Amino acid sequence: MRGVLVVVAAVAVACAPPATSGVTGSRDANFITTEEIVASQTTNVYDAIKNLRPLFLRSRGQTTFDPSIVQTAVVFVDGQRFGSVETLRTMPVVQVTSIRFLTASDATTKYGTGYTAGVIEVSTR
Repeated sequence: MRGVLVVVAAVAVACAPPATSGVTGSRDANFITTEEIVASQTTNVYDAIKNLRPLFLRSRGQTTFDPSIVQTAVVFVDGQRFGSVETLRTMPVVQVTSIRFLTASDATTKYGTGYTAGVIEVSTR
C-alpha cells in the first residue's frame, strides 16, 4: 500500500503545472510591462521589443496597391505619432514605463485610418 501511495504522489508531482515564481496570470501578448523592460537588460526600446515581443516589429506584408501605406507598425509615444519602428532604436529604455501593440483595427479606432500594420504605443515616465 505504501508503494502505491509513493507512485501516486510521484505522478501527481510530475503532472503539476510548472511553478510561476510568484507571477499570477499569464502575460499579455500585446503589452510589455516595466518589469519586463528592466529584466530585458537592453539599452534601447527596439532591442527590448525584439527580445520580448518580436512580432511587434514584423512586417504585415503588402496589404494594398498603394505604395504610400506603411507595411510595418507606426510608433506613437505618449499618444503622439513618433515615426517608424526604426525610431525606437534611438529611445532609451530608462524613459519607458510600458509598450503596447495595437492591431490595425484597434489602431484605426484610436488613431484613425492608415495603420494597416498596427501601432506600437510607448508610454514614458
